[in-house]
Formats: sequence, C-alpha cells, structure tokens
Amino acid sequence: MVDLKKNIINPDGSLSCPFPNYEPMNISMAEAFIGALSAHDGNLKALIDAETERTVTFGELNVLYKKISSSLVKMGCSEKEIICFFAPNCIEYVLMFVACITAGLTISPANFAYTSYELKHQLKDCSASYVFTTSELLPTVRSSLNPNIKQIFISDDKNIPGCTSLHKMFTDDGSAFRGNNLHVNPNEDIAIIPYSSGTTGLPKGVEITHKNMTSILQALSQPQYAPDYEPENANKLAFLPYFHAYGLQGTLVAGLFQGATQIIFKRFIPDLFLDCIEKYRPHTLSLVPPIVNFLISYPRAKTIDFSSVKTVGSGAAPLTKETEREFLNILKLPNLIQGYGLTETTVAVSYATLKFYKRGSSGLLIPNTHVKIVNPENQRVQGVKEAGEIWVKGPQVMKGYHKKPEATRNTLTKDGWLKTGDIGYFDEEGYIFVIDRIKELIKYKGFQIAPAELESVILNHPKVLDVGVIGIPDDRAGEVPKAYVVKKDPSLKREEINDYVKERLTSYKQLRGGISFVDEIPKSQSGKILRRKLRERAINESKSTKSKL
Repeated sequence: MVDLKKNIINPDGSLSCPFPNYEPMNISMAEAFIGALSAHDGNLKALIDAETERTVTFGELNVLYKKISSSLVKMGCSEKEIICFFAPNCIEYVLMFVACITAGLTISPANFAYTSYELKHQLKDCSASYVFTTSELLPTVRSSLNPNIKQIFISDDKNIPGCTSLHKMFTDDGSAFRGNNLHVNPNEDIAIIPYSSGTTGLPKGVEITHKNMTSILQALSQPQYAPDYEPENANKLAFLPYFHAYGLQGTLVAGLFQGATQIIFKRFIPDLFLDCIEKYRPHTLSLVPPIVNFLISYPRAKTIDFSSVKTVGSGAAPLTKETEREFLNILKLPNLIQGYGLTETTVAVSYATLKFYKRGSSGLLIPNTHVKIVNPENQRVQGVKEAGEIWVKGPQVMKGYHKKPEATRNTLTKDGWLKTGDIGYFDEEGYIFVIDRIKELIKYKGFQIAPAELESVILNHPKVLDVGVIGIPDDRAGEVPKAYVVKKDPSLKREEINDYVKERLTSYKQLRGGISFVDEIPKSQSGKILRRKLRERAINESKSTKSKL
C-alpha cells in the first residue's frame, strides 16, 4: 500500500509522485508503435467508424500503415519534414498518423474548425511541407497554402487534381518502409507540434519530442493505473478531437498501444454517442465538462444503461464537486476521475485512479513528475494548501515553443521547470487542486478573484444552465467581476443571482460588473471558456451603451 504522506514533499518544497518512478525508454515513437502494434492479435478490431460501422482490424492496420509509410518515402518525404493534419477524427487519420511517424515525419495537428486565416498562420509558423485533410476541407486548405507546401494528401477515395488520395497509397508494396531505421534522437527530435489553445493571441507551436510521448505511455502504463478489466479489445469512444492533446494522446495513441477498439466519431452527435454506449458497451469514457453537463441535462441519457462503464475520466477544464456529484447520481456511475495536464506537458501532470481518488481534485502526480507551487508575486515556494502558480518538471515537459525562443525562456526555467500559468495547490496527501489561470484572475482593489470560483457558485443555482465570468475595467477598483449567464429557467432574474452570490461569497467577490443573459457561453472544443470572446462582447456592450447616452 502506498503511503501518501511519506516522502512526497522534498526539502525545496516541491512535490513528488508517491508511486515508484520508471526507467525512461530511449526509443523513437516509430519503434514504440512498431513494437506495440505487432504484438496485438491481428483479428482484433482496431478502428470502427461510428456512423458507417466500417472496421479495420489490427492485422489490417499493420499492413496499411506500412504501405502508406513506404509510399511517403517513395514520394520524397524526408525525415523531420513537417506535415499538418487538418481533418476531423476518421480511420484515415489514425492510419496516416502512424504512417507519418514511422516515415520520420513530424506531425502538426490543427483544429479542423479553423478558418483560412488561422490555418494559414499554423502552416507558415510550423513550416509545413505537406497537408493531410479531407475533400470537404480542401477549400480552406487551398486558400491557406504558401509556396512551401509540396503536397496535399486527402483521406477520401477520390481523384482530385493536385491531391493524393490515401486510398491510392494502399496499393504500395511496402518496400520502402524505414520505420526501424530512422535517424532519431528521442531526447531532442520532435515527434509532433500541436498548437496551444490560443485563448489569448495567436496559438504557439509546442515541440513534443519522441521521449515526451514515450514517457507518457510509460507513466500511464504503471501498475497503479491498470484497470480491473482486460484493456486489449476494450472499446473506446473516440469523440474527443485528435488534434487536441487529450484526444490524441489519451485516445488515439493510448488506444493503439493498449490494443483497444476505437469507435471513431467525426464530431460529437448526442444520440449517436448514446447509441454507441449501448451498442459497444465501453469500459471507460474520456469526457470534457461540456459533455458531462450535456449528460446531466439530456433526458435520454437517463434512460441509457451505463453499467459497462467502470471508469469515467474528465479533463481539459475543471469540474465542480457539485457537477461531479450530480453526474454520478443521475447516471448511476461509480466515480468520475479528473486529471490535470497541458499541451506543454504532452497531456498529463496528474491523474486519479480508482484506488487513489479524492473528489474535486485532479489526482496525484504521475511517476517521474515533480510540482512546486510558486507565489507569482514574490516567487516564494508555497506550502501545503497554499495556492500559487503550478510549476512542473518531468520527462513529459515540452522541449519549447516552436521558433519562439523568448516565449520558451519566459515559460521554461533554466533548470527545467515549466511555468504553467495555472493557479492551484496540493494537500497533505499530494492531491493536486487546480483553481484558475493566472492571466484570468480578476484584480479588484488588490484582491485576486478566481472566475472559476464565482462560476462554480453560480452554476449551483437551480435556474442556471451555464456561466462565464470575466473581469471588466473599472476606474476606481481596477477590475470588477461580470457574469454571462445561460438560463435553465426562463423566469431567472438578475437579483436572484446577486442574492445567491452574496449569501455564499465575501464582499469583494460580488458581481459589481453586472450580469448579462446569453444563449451560450463560448468555449473551445476541449471545453475551456473562451474568456477573450466574453471580453470582446463586454467591450462592444460598453460601446453600445455609451453611444446611446
């Protein structure tokens, strides 16, 4: 039994993982993929299209990715060249991902909802030579191209001028496959360049090395994370977008290594999701808060048999204790496990398990990982239950921001600590609690107010469906909190919310910036509130008010 109070706080005030560390592998992701995929029973189903039910077995996957990889080599794709993936989840995405890694290419996943302006930025910033996309997204791709793009690959079995269909590459004989003979330094060479969420400013490319990725696989394959079922051929619902770290590392990559069957959704469709729960009987669900809230409020969800589900994980944004409790009660599920991670930490910093679980926390540190909590004002290392900025050190921490040396210096210390920009603390047992983002803190007369705290209180009001809180400028106070609220009950009045908050929070945390009712709260596809858009709305509202005076 692990003693959670023993030797987890170091002399420098940093926190260590209570579980044993592992010896990191020194291999490329290509070698890791080849070894894992060849070990699975070829008759097991690897990939299923949720809508069409098209299926690829592990045996077929092993043949197809090597054919595509060989074809890429014959077409002149060089090691370390960059290919941008601009596509929704699909079977071809998985095949192309493994093929590119084993051909020595670096992959830069892009949000397939990007506009031409946003995609153009990523293609230029990451210096992409190739693009993988779908025929439906070709207009956006073509209007985003720059002279460096050599070739467009499409997932569809179509003849489109200027594009190469993946299905045509299925006929390759595999003779140029070089996955076992790549010139890769796992510690230095970049496997993928995902882009940060971009809630402020233009997104930055995050350099994730081969070692970063294999470290996560090793950490989360340790005994404490072993499920109480056989993971091989267990079903995973792959509806979280593969371009996001949670969907990419937690579903696509992890599923392939575990030997799980991925039921792939191009987009989240509520009734299809519920149909697949009943049809495929998944053992685990990886969720984000918007889907948790959907399951709570969607009437049909209460009629679905979730008894096959043993573990539910939630990430990408915090969940309140109350939402977690309501979710578990309504759906009669045993637990909801939260984790904490960033794109800059490949995917994970901490993770809960069935045995090591504390409601409201983001779990315990994963092996080989260290955290310290630093006061952002004076850089003092905080103690137990003292909030501050979360700093992380471990083999999963990014190499740096792509072509952004200054941003890298501002985020990574010389001795390897990543400044996350997140506010949190740990308790006496080492459980991590994430409170908010530093840059989102509202400063009212010198007091710091966490929007997430206000949101968690307001969300508990029975007439509130959703809420987003921001700080708006105030000449006398600096900033004051303003709430954007989505009604659950049309009769909800502003006074009810104000009274509710006054009963629960101290004076300086009151909604002095006012309350606006809206139809929805803008969020990223991973469930994070886009406060930038709320601030833009507040500015426009202020201009409109002044123009009427």
